[in-house]
Amino acid sequence: MAYVTKEYEAANKEVTNSLETNAYATKDWADKIVSAGTYLSQLAMAMQAFKSIGNVFQDSDMTAGERLITIFTSLGMLLPTVITLTKAMTGAT
Repeated sequence: MAYVTKEYEAANKEVTNSLETNAYATKDWADKIVSAGTYLSQLAMAMQAFKSIGNVFQDSDMTAGERLITIFTSLGMLLPTVITLTKAMTGAT
């Protein structure tokens, strides 16, 4: 069995702590990039849903039933998008 000095243990602990700190920093950086991407994509989806609802009132060829279906479809896309946006902005998981 090899004899381990206190200096060796201290150096080993320092290297281990440094590696763990670097791993957490990389994870935090990657999480921020993923959160920003999520935020931007959800924002684009929300804008598209609002645009779709606005187009319903500008299209004179649509029947009342088509308008209702389009509005409910857009709202069905918009509500989960708003929830995801809220989570992305607040950092909740």
